[in-house]
Amino acid sequence: MSITKLSAMDHFNLGDEHHRHDRYPEAIESFKQAIQINPKFAEAHFNLGFAYYQLERYSEAIESHKQAIRLNPEFAKAHYGLVKCST
Repeated sequence: MSITKLSAMDHFNLGDEHHRHDRYPEAIESFKQAIQINPKFAEAHFNLGFAYYQLERYSEAIESHKQAIRLNPEFAKAHYGLVKCST
């Protein structure tokens, strides 16, 4: 029997699916797993921040958006997310 490991993108896509169905705690776990596999995955940091925002966990959302911006300074959605969390 072979056990297949999920890639960062697999976890990201799973997190996206959870997010679309308002399952934010599950989305957070999936995005965290994607980031653990690929810490430079800016989009996963952004989506993690958005899921935190949906749960009103604003300080965690801000940190996730900041990390996405550190990884990709031109990531416009992350800049918008940071502003939205900060107001």
